[in-house]
Amino acid sequence: MELGLGSIAFIYDSINNGGFHNSIELLLHSIERTFDFAEKYDIRVCELILDPPEILIHEERQKFIKLCKSYPSIKKQFHAPYAYLSLCAHNPWILDATIECYINSAEICKEIGAQVYTIHPGNAKFLHHSYNGLKNRLIDSVNVLLGKIKDLDLITCLENMPQMAGFFLNHKEIGKFFTEINRNDVYFAWDTGHTYFCNDHIDLLWEKLHARIKNIHLVEHFENALDIHPILGKGKVDFNKIFELANQYGYKGALVMELHKVEDLPESLEFVRNFF
Repeated sequence: MELGLGSIAFIYDSINNGGFHNSIELLLHSIERTFDFAEKYDIRVCELILDPPEILIHEERQKFIKLCKSYPSIKKQFHAPYAYLSLCAHNPWILDATIECYINSAEICKEIGAQVYTIHPGNAKFLHHSYNGLKNRLIDSVNVLLGKIKDLDLITCLENMPQMAGFFLNHKEIGKFFTEINRNDVYFAWDTGHTYFCNDHIDLLWEKLHARIKNIHLVEHFENALDIHPILGKGKVDFNKIFELANQYGYKGALVMELHKVEDLPESLEFVRNFF
């Protein structure tokens, strides 16, 4: 297992502090701060997200690639953009845009030397459950996406979602997806806070899905709270159990601290390092 750091805390911090002319400046600054924090605290894995994803289709894309390559000692993972996107959308324009964005994301993932690539399945919006087709739409979309990026040789992971997403919430639903898609080139990114939010059973989740788990987001959660990603160890998530199960099943991937506030990182890091 390797301890990792998500860039999202630095993105939120840059948004809150302002002073940037556009999203590209903001993202480049945030990612550089992510790398600098990782080096300072001897964290060897960083998971990067480009959201909003304007930089993916802009000439400044090469600046992002150069920045990533300037930190060769840090292993990179990539988290695809997710705002306004959905692989289970019944709106064909949104679905096509999502797939195109995720193809571009996969290409830049390869360019920065990242192998683990995490994507969100999407949200169940207006009347979608009445179509009884969310899962089938997701299966079709993932099949299309994987066909387009198969030559990139990535470890593509779908992440479980928080309760308000209404979809891809628990081990039964997620397990059914993996059974029915019947592919060995798609995996699972497990968000610990989302599982607590959905009141899922983590022993059963690991029993059924351990072979698919290739990425873990360490996320805390407070009872009856929104998905705010607070300081690790201060809420209701049973991290002792999480590390016990990861060891029991021989998990070899990254455990990425995914917080929303930079100031919460040092205390969270101290807490998590007690398990390594």
